[in-house]
Formats: sequence, structure tokens, C-alpha cells
Amino acid sequence: MADATGKSEDMVINRDEGSMVVAVFGAHGRYRGIAWCTRQPRH
Repeated sequence: MADATGKSEDMVINRDEGSMVVAVFGAHGRYRGIAWCTRQPRH
């Protein structure tokens, strides 16, 4: 039972961190990704 509660807490924390990452990289990450792709030479 302790394992289940611990995992559920970890999942909640990971989900919060994940949404923060998505919020930060959602706008900047997309633009930076496009800029990086266009800057890099095609292999």
C-alpha cells in the first residue's frame, strides 16, 4: 500500500513539473526548435 501512495504522489509531482515544462517549452520550445532546425545544415 505504501508503494501505491508513494507512486501516486510521484506521479502528481511529475505531472505538475511536466505541465510547467510544457508551458515554458510550448511557446519558446517550438520557436527555438524551428530556429534550430533552420540554422542546422541538412545532413
